[in-house]
Amino acid sequence: MSTTQPDKPLGISELVRLIGDENITIQNVAHNTTGVKNPKHGNHSAITFNTDPAIGQEFAAALACGQTPRKTGLILWFDTDKIPK
Repeated sequence: MSTTQPDKPLGISELVRLIGDENITIQNVAHNTTGVKNPKHGNHSAITFNTDPAIGQEFAAALACGQTPRKTGLILWFDTDKIPK
């Protein structure tokens, strides 16, 4: 019988620890949103937002070539009243 446990999914705190604070840029999507489309049918909204042009250009170029972008983004949704003042 194996004593190996299946890998647990990373929590956000563990992910940040592994990547390192110095390697993470925080962008408040609420401050950079340029559009929101809510579908009449289906269950997904499309939210567009501005970001650093260098990140956006490299991201789009890599995806267009079928490559992995150098940077990626992760959106976290949480109640705004939980943000420390």
